[in-house]
Amino acid sequence: MHVAGNNLSRYEALAKLRENQDFHRRCSAVVHSVIADWNGLKSNVRARTVGQVAAAIVARREHDVRSWTPSSLLSDDPRSFLWGERADLVLADVHIGKAHGDLSARNILLQARPEVDNDFWLIDYDHFAVDAPLANDPMHLLVALALDDFAEVRSRGTEYINVIVNPNAPYSRRIGDFHDISLAIHKAVGSGLSALGKGLGDSWEPQCLVGLIGAALVHLGRRLHLDGGHLVGAQALEQEAKQWCFELAAAAAKRLVSEFDHALGPARRADASPQRHAPGGRSTGQPGDPFVATADLLGREAQHRRLRSRLAGGPFGIVVVRGRPGMGKTKLLDVTLRALQNGDVNERSVHIRKYLASRDRRLDVRTLIDLIGGEPLPGRPAVGRSPLVRLEAVLDDLGGPPVVVAVDSAESLLDPHSRVLADRDLDEAFAMISDESDRGISIVLATQQDPVSPSGSGWPEVDEPIVVSRVELPQFLTFLRTRDYNGMLELDALPDDQQRKLWQRLQGNPRLGELVCAIVCGSAVDLQAIVDRLPRGGDAVASYITGLLIDTFDEWRRDVLHAVAAFGTAVPNAAIVDLLAGKWSLDQVNRAVKFLQQGQVLRSTSDGDVFLPPIDAGIILSRLPATEGRRLLVRAANTLYGLRAPVLRTVADLRIPFAEVEALIAGGEPLAAHSVINEIDEMLGIWNCSYLLLQQRLAVRNGLEHLEDRLSNENAIANIYYSSGRLEEADEVYGSALKLAHEKGRASDAVALHNNLGLLNLVANRTGRAGTEFTYARQEALVAGDQAGHAGALEGLAYCRRRYGDYEGAVAHARAALNLPEITDDRRLTIILRLVRWCAELADHDAARTWLASAKRIATERNEDALMAACLESEADLLLGANLDRGSVEEAVRLAHDAVDLALRLENASILRRARTTLCVAHLQQGDFREAARQIRRAYHYRRPQQPLAVLALLALATRLTEPAAASAWFDRLLTLATERLKDDPENFTTRDFEAFARCGRLLDQRDTLEMAVEAISGDDQERVHATARGLTVRLRFLLRTLDASGTPSGQLAPVIAHLG
Repeated sequence: MHVAGNNLSRYEALAKLRENQDFHRRCSAVVHSVIADWNGLKSNVRARTVGQVAAAIVARREHDVRSWTPSSLLSDDPRSFLWGERADLVLADVHIGKAHGDLSARNILLQARPEVDNDFWLIDYDHFAVDAPLANDPMHLLVALALDDFAEVRSRGTEYINVIVNPNAPYSRRIGDFHDISLAIHKAVGSGLSALGKGLGDSWEPQCLVGLIGAALVHLGRRLHLDGGHLVGAQALEQEAKQWCFELAAAAAKRLVSEFDHALGPARRADASPQRHAPGGRSTGQPGDPFVATADLLGREAQHRRLRSRLAGGPFGIVVVRGRPGMGKTKLLDVTLRALQNGDVNERSVHIRKYLASRDRRLDVRTLIDLIGGEPLPGRPAVGRSPLVRLEAVLDDLGGPPVVVAVDSAESLLDPHSRVLADRDLDEAFAMISDESDRGISIVLATQQDPVSPSGSGWPEVDEPIVVSRVELPQFLTFLRTRDYNGMLELDALPDDQQRKLWQRLQGNPRLGELVCAIVCGSAVDLQAIVDRLPRGGDAVASYITGLLIDTFDEWRRDVLHAVAAFGTAVPNAAIVDLLAGKWSLDQVNRAVKFLQQGQVLRSTSDGDVFLPPIDAGIILSRLPATEGRRLLVRAANTLYGLRAPVLRTVADLRIPFAEVEALIAGGEPLAAHSVINEIDEMLGIWNCSYLLLQQRLAVRNGLEHLEDRLSNENAIANIYYSSGRLEEADEVYGSALKLAHEKGRASDAVALHNNLGLLNLVANRTGRAGTEFTYARQEALVAGDQAGHAGALEGLAYCRRRYGDYEGAVAHARAALNLPEITDDRRLTIILRLVRWCAELADHDAARTWLASAKRIATERNEDALMAACLESEADLLLGANLDRGSVEEAVRLAHDAVDLALRLENASILRRARTTLCVAHLQQGDFREAARQIRRAYHYRRPQQPLAVLALLALATRLTEPAAASAWFDRLLTLATERLKDDPENFTTRDFEAFARCGRLLDQRDTLEMAVEAISGDDQERVHATARGLTVRLRFLLRTLDASGTPSGQLAPVIAHLG
């Protein structure tokens, strides 16, 4: 079997083979393979409550399942197995492993004439899980097969239910084919689980029945697309199918209770180990909260209650948990998440995902979507797709109970110097989630530092952070006693004043306390001796304790510790053996690792890989002789190469290559590190995540010998600064790269860099300097015969001329670029659509339509949806401008919605932003202010800080019309940005118009003057442009009139509007 993938032309959906005589055998082969082969012939066996097993299928649909109303009530509602007492009944031996989560005949692809039975593909795995009950997939497939043929099933509904619930019971020959399918699938579950090598007995049958309950109930919360809808009304047929599923779940529940009561344990906490009294008077619970250990909270009960309350009941959004290294943020997070999983019905419904971030395992929007519950996309994403658009679609589709994504070590996501979130897309994703808190999503950021939004978004300050500070003395001493695993600590032998001194010098830091316990319990060092020698100050204490830890270990444990530190990321024990070149056997390494884990020195992942906290790893490596340390790091990089993920789908899959780079840099091998950096960047560039390599590129900068490498690295650094909005730094580095290009003597590099500098200055609103750079680029391109560079320069000059209101010059430069023979279709279409917009701004609608027809021809010839979406958006905007003052905008709205739908499917952020801006203006014209506000708020998520101010102006206006109290902040922000831009670009006529618009908004609140607004919109140059660009002027006049009508009294802006003619 295969999971997702390409080259599927020879395969077809299992549903298309339904009439084949061997269909039941095909189903059997698929089910057996999904259980046994996919899980590598092994699984975990765990105790699970009936509710947990059923909920693994129902998942996000639980809210809809609850609210569905049956046509006919049953004496025993099967939904009680999802919540209530019966949900807490325990199945002792549930087989857990990888599962598709939504298996049906439509997402299983097979060959019509396969060479082997298990040659098939699974697709559409948006519910994939690595820890799901293995009987669930087959039962979901069985129910889905029945619903695929519901036109037939509905006539003999009870008979079908009987053969699904118990295929071994007598059955009617009229449904013999489906009986064979049900029997084959049930038997395949038994054979598949048997192949996993676990003792089964009859435990697989109750697992199937519980899975069947969940598989039937989940369809109550779904929109069902049924065959045979022509027979009766579609809604009636859907309700009938759901009632049948309801009765199927009830029948499965009845058989479970009547025949397999012996397999159901009394209600208890699943996966709980027997409680026992812990050392040091550990309490196993607290009143009203039996599953939260007091000792685990280390005195942070208030923080726990606040966090737990927010995650279960809101307010939802971004939650910051802040504390210094080692203070117990992870523990607080784990205890709270565990409490939710074992709390009341509402808390147990919360979907929880945890993600450990690190410098080599960043969180990107694509991974965040997977964690929230969106469909995991297989393979590499297409170039140009925006994960933010996909996030919006996932948020719109999300329903049901709250979702929690807990990100540990979130300081790894911040720039180490400024605390600014490094990923601008992730910043906008957090803003989107924070703004739409009704979605019930919480992102918990456990971090050492308060995050700062690079765009100035307010998500970090929506609520006060939950602060995890030092552990107080009584709880700290209790904690140390729990870490005394062999009784050698003898904490109580210390006098009270020495216990207090230990606590003070360790600053109540649990991590430092763990390391002290590891030293004393694993060596002959006396606790009093450590107390006597502990220095003052946090960094000095950490360094001293870590050094002492290493010194007290024997050679083989010390070697293992050095190896793990050199890797800098989580690795399996076998990798440690490889790095140590066979000096120690795997058995010896395993024992050393177990010892170090027992002492809480090493940490481990859910996969069993081990790692060190970054601070500990750095201190351990610093104690090695320099040459020995560098050699170890280089060898670690070589070992890591063999651990790379075979398939790269998200940034997290690049964890190992990132660790390679860090090891090579620290090992003094900048050339090798640069090679790996470029390799990684091939993928990161596709994902728009090249910024993740900034620190690494800066680190190798001075170690590159070849001019070619230096130039490419400088250019990459400048591009990262540019895309991150750090324009001054980008300007400086582009200048450095330009000098290298001239040294190298390659004119094409110089042309590209001048064009980049031109674009940078356009974005920075320094139009004059941008024009100079584009002029240089044009001149050098002519000398070098660089047609592409020449086209780029002409396009840039066209933008500069338009900014100054010189439409004639702008159109001339754009036409000149189009006349170049080697210009690509993509560039050609971009320029043509720009001409459409400029002609519309001039109110030359005939010329605009002519250019639009040319653009449509290119899009049609290329047959690419992205090009068609761009044309749709341009046509909608053209129609809007032509009819804004004197006609209906319905057709513009229709086309803009088509563009939005297509942009969402293509995940194209720029088209989506522009189309929603068009929709906002159209809905303002129609008087639907709330829809206008909704559209522009969504468009705002895709606006970069340096982009045109139209979106911000519309957001200010729409907010005033729907939430007047909140509008002043947006008008203030618009004015601030406009006045800042005008300092460097005083001739930019649209920026002056937006300054006037901002002052008008403030004027209506008596916070600005009419004179200032009139001054901003008037002047010879402004009046000249307003007279020339009549289409743009019509739009501005419409917005000012709409704003004026919101004033009390209206008419206050009449003098400003009069200046528009």
